[in-house]
Amino acid sequence: MPKIIEVAMPSLHFPQNKTVDDIQNLSSAVEEKRDKRLREAARKMEAHFIGLLVKQMEQTIPRENHKQNLVNMMFSRVMGDAIAERGGLGMSDVIYESLKRKENPDLTILNQLSDTPVIDPKIWMEEGQDE
Repeated sequence: MPKIIEVAMPSLHFPQNKTVDDIQNLSSAVEEKRDKRLREAARKMEAHFIGLLVKQMEQTIPRENHKQNLVNMMFSRVMGDAIAERGGLGMSDVIYESLKRKENPDLTILNQLSDTPVIDPKIWMEEGQDE
């Protein structure tokens, strides 16, 4: 490291083997991973919304036994996931763009939408920062 930099910034330690290109590549890899996770979060939000729509449509059909209701509830979730996976209603693109504009998006809403945790936002953010 040149002496001028050491005097000006003594507390910073720059790795000798890292070039500007390496740092830019690392930065783009982190951004790529963040985009992938945001797209997945947006797809899951859309899938949940579609599942709610399917569930509401199913409730308009009269059912006589509780087993059918349980099957219909599971069907709504599976249909929501399947429709969203195949392009959905186009909502995931809008959700993705909205999440992308935020510096640190709050993904805890995904855990409130589902019975089981979808994403742990703390782990998501830590993983994104490690790289």
